[in-house]
Amino acid sequence: MNLKNLWVFYTMILLPMPLFYFPGRVHGNYFFFFLVTYFFLYVPAIKALRLLQGGKIKRADIWKALLPWNTNQHPGYLYFGKH
Repeated sequence: MNLKNLWVFYTMILLPMPLFYFPGRVHGNYFFFFLVTYFFLYVPAIKALRLLQGGKIKRADIWKALLPWNTNQHPGYLYFGKH
């Protein structure tokens, strides 16, 4: 999938959010687990893939982009598509 496209990037980020509703109705701990997993694993992985496909980081440095504070080095490209 081409995460260089801004619409695809935002769709990949926002698509799982409605899925939090159903486990949260069953038990609050499931909601918390999915929320933490989403914010600390899923979103940084999608951001890292976008930066990798855009040529902003190298494949060897992808682990650095998985740290939550490290993707803020390229906010213009990441969120607005500016090169």
